[in-house]
Amino acid sequence: MRRSRFLSVIALISMVVALAACGSNKSKGETASSPSATQSATTTTETGLKGELVYWSMWNENETQATVIKEAISAFEAENKDVKIKVQWNGRDNGKLIKPALDAGQQVDIFDSDNNSLSGFESYALKLDDYMTKAYASTNGKALKDALAPVFYNAMQVAATDGTSVYGMPYQPYMYLIPYNKALFAKAGITAAPQTWAEFMEACEKLKVAGITPLTVDDAYMGVSRMYHFSRYLGQEGVAKLVKDKTGAEWDNPTVLKAAKDIEELASKGYISKQVATNKFPAGQIEFANGSAAMYFGNGTWLPNEVATVVPADFQWGEFAFPAVDGGVQGREAAIYGTQCLVINNKSNAPDAAVAFAASLVTGKFDSELSKQTKGIAMGTDSTWAPELADAKAVFAEVTTQLTKGGGWDEDADKNAVVGANYIKLVTGKITAEEFVNNCKNNVK
Repeated sequence: MRRSRFLSVIALISMVVALAACGSNKSKGETASSPSATQSATTTTETGLKGELVYWSMWNENETQATVIKEAISAFEAENKDVKIKVQWNGRDNGKLIKPALDAGQQVDIFDSDNNSLSGFESYALKLDDYMTKAYASTNGKALKDALAPVFYNAMQVAATDGTSVYGMPYQPYMYLIPYNKALFAKAGITAAPQTWAEFMEACEKLKVAGITPLTVDDAYMGVSRMYHFSRYLGQEGVAKLVKDKTGAEWDNPTVLKAAKDIEELASKGYISKQVATNKFPAGQIEFANGSAAMYFGNGTWLPNEVATVVPADFQWGEFAFPAVDGGVQGREAAIYGTQCLVINNKSNAPDAAVAFAASLVTGKFDSELSKQTKGIAMGTDSTWAPELADAKAVFAEVTTQLTKGGGWDEDADKNAVVGANYIKLVTGKITAEEFVNNCKNNVK
């Protein structure tokens, strides 16, 4: 039996050598058996993953994400000797560069997209539904879909035109919430993060009494609290209806005034930093990071990474969902969140290798490493979250409804700009709630 196997191996080697010799007899001008410049070199075979993959990345080469991705590529190539991955670091211009390249037939096997813009790439993307049912080296024996956090896997389905298929591999997710300083909360005698607006106001009062500024924000993120607070009262559809109203009648809804009154009260009671009126990004973030304010009034889960160089090493990070309101249409289960995703070109000649690499990045060791190094959210269900976002994990567990980035206000860009300008005045105490409503109502277009 052993001799028979040995002879079979010899025969196989001889055949491979013979084929290689035949290939070497072609002249330099003959290209029929070699891959074109617009195609991947090889595909997956029975003996393992093979392929020369080109990955266009949305990260800059000097970013932390790129450092981890390079490590993931090296590990994947070491485990799969017949796979080579070449990266082009395009930074945030990646989205603009991808379509022209793909339309021109340029080889791009893998590229990054935001799940909210994924629908624009569906015609180029490989449908991943079947791949999601398979287990990979980094999924601990689970089907890939079961190894990914459900809230983000569902986001990929929502992003698809049909609402059910998956065309991207989610990673580097994010959510808008309220970051806070646990040490300052403890100093003020606050033992738990607020869940309702009433509890939020109580926390602000305790902080003020303790001599601590409760809230700060800057111009870059001023809209987050507006998106959340009004959608809590009206629901995202109600906000969209408000901003698209051409008569002004929707602004007469007493609930709209109630939402504005809440914000006016924050300003009138001195809960908002006096610096907010002049804060230009990243001034508000720095004010929060250095302990001058206890909460940032709406920011993304990327904040720990953005202030990593200025925040003290012993800073005690906390996060909570934007508070629920009495009689509201939506509560803490509704959140503004999304994810970046890795898209596989449906014209790639090495799709199995491309998917396997993507899986190795979004689950297992390198997913945890991405979370740790970027102080971000882990995607895999078995991955380790960055300690700075430990509280955010509980926030995600509550979420069942995804709000758009604009929370409904982005349904009309012109009206949104008017509302946004007046909201800044409301937050900084320059106008009353009634003036806010009237100013917005009287600028209907």
